[in-house]
Amino acid sequence: MSYREEDLKPAQRDSSGYFLFPEHWNFQQTTLGKFLKYRWTNSPPGPQVPTDKAELDATLPVLKPSFEEKIPQDHARVTWLGHASVLLEIPIDDHGQRVTLLTDPVYSERCSPYQWIGPKRYRPPPLQVHELPEIDVVLLSHNHYDHLDDTTITKLNQRFPKLKWYVPLENSMYLTPLGVPKENIIEQNWWDSTKATFHGSGELHFSLVPVQHYSRRGIMDQNRALWGGWVVQGLGGSFFFSGDTAYCSTFKAIHHRFGKHSFSAIPIGAYEPRELFGVQHCDPAEAVQIHKEVESLSSLGIHWGTWTLTFEHYLEPKEKLSEIMAKETECPRDSFYTLNHGASKFVKWVLD
Repeated sequence: MSYREEDLKPAQRDSSGYFLFPEHWNFQQTTLGKFLKYRWTNSPPGPQVPTDKAELDATLPVLKPSFEEKIPQDHARVTWLGHASVLLEIPIDDHGQRVTLLTDPVYSERCSPYQWIGPKRYRPPPLQVHELPEIDVVLLSHNHYDHLDDTTITKLNQRFPKLKWYVPLENSMYLTPLGVPKENIIEQNWWDSTKATFHGSGELHFSLVPVQHYSRRGIMDQNRALWGGWVVQGLGGSFFFSGDTAYCSTFKAIHHRFGKHSFSAIPIGAYEPRELFGVQHCDPAEAVQIHKEVESLSSLGIHWGTWTLTFEHYLEPKEKLSEIMAKETECPRDSFYTLNHGASKFVKWVLD
């Protein structure tokens, strides 16, 4: 699939101001009726998450992150904090100064508007906001509750009052009521780019890019706010954070515009059954295709192993990714991987 000229257009709105799906996506939203019909007629086995904590600790260990070790020259450190939350530390100089980015932070028990109902974690967050290192930037991809959490945002803003928030258009409506200053929020449309300098000399460029998904926070507000992925370039390298997405032609457009990436965070979970979720979430095979199309030198599989959101076995995303990459011939077999919750990895940042 090659990119299309339509992929390079900014997001458009209807007459009411709601964002439109690009026509070539042929996007048909999964309705509650379709979901219930599938559940009734298929009786899927479900994700089969063990109730035994010892078994979960063995299959999906949660580690306590450490940020003390020096980052090697020309590298960055990535730490997976569960689901779509990744912490990326990019060195500015040889004296330990760095720019630290955090994606879609959700450290509450449930990804829900209420903490008494909704999907509950079967793996705890590796840390809480008060345990984070100094954060410079938060990247938000969209407003779904497993990506945008009021409690976590409130705590981040209280601890880091100068924190910069990069969000798709109209998402400031969720941040300002929580106390985030308007001047700290940068809203962007698809293909908008802005730049910022951190700690005196760390210049980064932030670009919002289209991905095939949607937004919804309540019952009647689908696509009132925009959604997207992020490309962050500077200090010799590039980071692609896809947020949530299905597979589509936009990834070749992203490569066309930005070239290759030092590191990417790409979703591999919450995809079964395909007839319900294929239009909004990629599966591991499609995630590998995205990894190759954006020409990522190193990619982390995210969006799995935290909440029960769909019907695949809870370990299937990790296992399928490993199986696919073991047979890969077009890119290095160790270039797309998973990490344990709280684990870190040094990745080559500076592009040749």
